[in-house]
Amino acid sequence: MKKLINIVIVGVVGLLIISLHYSCTTYEAPDGIAEDGFDSDSVISTTIHRKVLWINIDGAVGSIVEKKMPQDGTIAKMLKHSKYSWVGLSDNRTLQKEGSEDPVTWATMMTGVNPEKHQITDESYVANMEYDPSNPNEKVIQYPTILHHIADNDSENPTLCVTPWDKLNKNLLNAAQKTVTTANDEETKNVILEYLKNSDFNFTLLSFSGMLEAGKSGGFSANNVNYITALQYIDAYIGEFLQAIDERKNAFYEDWLVVVTSNHGGKEDGSYGGNSAEERNTFGIFYYPHYTEQKMLGKKMYGAYFDSSKAQGIVLDTVSTNIKYAIGENSSFSVEFIMRMNPRKDGSYKGDNWNAIFSKSGSWGIFRQRETASLRIEGSTGALEEAVAAFNDPQWHNYGFSVAPMNNAQSREWIVALDGKIMKKGTKDVRGVADNKSPLRICDHVPTSFYVSEIRLWKKALTENELTQQAALLDISSNDAHFKDLLAYWKLNPDEVKDASKQDTLVIKNQIADGLDLLYVNLDKQNSETFKEKAFVELPNTFPTYVSTGNLIMENTLVVPQVLYWLNMSTNTILDGFKFINNYASSEEWRDLPEDE
Repeated sequence: MKKLINIVIVGVVGLLIISLHYSCTTYEAPDGIAEDGFDSDSVISTTIHRKVLWINIDGAVGSIVEKKMPQDGTIAKMLKHSKYSWVGLSDNRTLQKEGSEDPVTWATMMTGVNPEKHQITDESYVANMEYDPSNPNEKVIQYPTILHHIADNDSENPTLCVTPWDKLNKNLLNAAQKTVTTANDEETKNVILEYLKNSDFNFTLLSFSGMLEAGKSGGFSANNVNYITALQYIDAYIGEFLQAIDERKNAFYEDWLVVVTSNHGGKEDGSYGGNSAEERNTFGIFYYPHYTEQKMLGKKMYGAYFDSSKAQGIVLDTVSTNIKYAIGENSSFSVEFIMRMNPRKDGSYKGDNWNAIFSKSGSWGIFRQRETASLRIEGSTGALEEAVAAFNDPQWHNYGFSVAPMNNAQSREWIVALDGKIMKKGTKDVRGVADNKSPLRICDHVPTSFYVSEIRLWKKALTENELTQQAALLDISSNDAHFKDLLAYWKLNPDEVKDASKQDTLVIKNQIADGLDLLYVNLDKQNSETFKEKAFVELPNTFPTYVSTGNLIMENTLVVPQVLYWLNMSTNTILDGFKFINNYASSEEWRDLPEDE
């Protein structure tokens, strides 16, 4: 019933939005009226027109496309002028049913927000959310698509969507000025060519389904002849699109960003829609004729899933004669906590007040306070409390702090860092509680779920330089010069599970020989049979310092920010994807245009 109400509400709102934007729009310009500043009979327009052609290949496995694309074909030639990644990671989701459309990944691509936010799970393309019956004012959240963003910036901006997916076109792409549902890839190609040659859309989206259909019937495999043949046809079709763009009358004054993506992969047995590596392997190509080639060498990293009602972590540092991880007045102590936050139901990443992310109760901890992460260290002479804005997006972050021993002036130095940037530092008389017998806990009454990749405790006060240099460091080797200074080191990935014999507990190995292991505990007893396989998730490495180098993994959330940048548009929606092609803006300055007189 709730879902039906949501569909009705969203449908009415959607119709109102579309009618406001497009009630007076026609798709064929009348004689004598120029589309986008010029018509087919006018003189050449010298205004620079920025346009996007987005080609999605449903069911194309990134690694297979890389190896099996025609070596002298269109895609191979495009790479010389592209920023691209073959190791894309599609959404970590499981489809309710395998059909033709994949509503989850399409919703992620079109909105630029993660599935945890858009909550779309079926072909109604309406958020599937549970609402609190005691809160009649709770809002239905329906995130706008790239088509809405374009219309919000300019309601007359012409947009075209051509896909074989009827419900996708009707329910998600209905804000386009023109949608066409096709029967096969050849028809899709012909429709797009017709519009490229004779119309003037600024944003064009199309979907090829040939590889998906071949994969479903014969396996998503390089050994499936039909699967590879479908890729070859698509490669040739893309070549026809580029030729049509080059032959447009106003070609010199048009800047086309051509994006080629896959929304999901598939397995050799023909199945797809799960969260295996093969099913999530996608790719992304951002082509502009004046780009130089860059293969984006992004990396993956594991995270363990934590949720206060489903899974928590505990380290039993409770033996009074051998307390290892408390802070006393003579302690040199540092912590690095590598974490990625998930959104709340309202789409925000904020906490409540003093939610314990990682803590040793009564001694020290990292706490969530709305949009901040707060360090608190207890002591007989008072407590140290320092808050910094942190974890307000779905990217990986390293929160670190260090404290030196008490000095003769009866104070101790402390530092708080985020992603290697020193956020705060100072001195304070805070003694700590050396004999605290509380266990270490992860995710103790935190309203948002999150992933943790690594936790490092140090028996030294890390310097500013060390906090900066180690911010994006993962998988520290025992041969590393600094390894000897580690007090505890937990790598939260499946290779570090020491004991999985207990039904609801995984024992995660401490990398330090005499250190205590971390217990990953399932609290959701209804999912006892599946919790171990769902405990760890492979995610892109999105450390800010790493992504800034241009080494990133293709994600479904990344296309919308690039399109908005290319079309010189903005949005008030907080996207989960981030823009990066702006780093190559100098490539766009290639014309030797005459000066205005």
